[in-house]
Amino acid sequence: MKEVILLGMGATLIKCPYDTEVWGVNKVYRMARKLDKLFITDRRYYPDGTPSWDFDELNSLNIPIVSLHRYPEIKKLVRYPYSKVIERFGGMGYEFFTNSICYMIAYALYKGYEKIRMYGVDMSDQKEYILERGGVEYWVGRAEGMGVVMENTKGSTVCKPPMGVPYGFKLHIDYKEIDPDNLLGRKRCKSGCQ
Repeated sequence: MKEVILLGMGATLIKCPYDTEVWGVNKVYRMARKLDKLFITDRRYYPDGTPSWDFDELNSLNIPIVSLHRYPEIKKLVRYPYSKVIERFGGMGYEFFTNSICYMIAYALYKGYEKIRMYGVDMSDQKEYILERGGVEYWVGRAEGMGVVMENTKGSTVCKPPMGVPYGFKLHIDYKEIDPDNLLGRKRCKSGCQ
């Protein structure tokens, strides 16, 4: 089975077993034990004008770097086949790319991967949760609809109801399900929490 791990920058990245091909996102290379490919979809500069990338650092990785943008400074640059991906996955939502992980899932589908595992794709901070999570969930759904096996780490909010239980069910917060390894570092109390 053709398999890949997508490595995001969320807290659950520490659970990655690195036991198959690993694709990383953005600056996760600074934390990852190994990467076979890196995806960067951010523009050259941040809104404040500072550079997004250290090209010497990227070139020192000596792995293919997949990007939407032309970066002549990157020696092993692979241009993301955006037009071909759009052509292949046309239909409602076909341009629903809200972050780099969306592009990575679509690329894996385009390349014929049969199993996609995600680590560090937590979508737990407010910006990710509100602005980006929907796109990731869309592409996870597309993958599953194509018969691709999708796995995500416990501790991620992807494809989970906002309150932790399906609509219409009694709310019970199970902190072990939300944060099984206490990565958020919150103290839990049995009663009288304030």
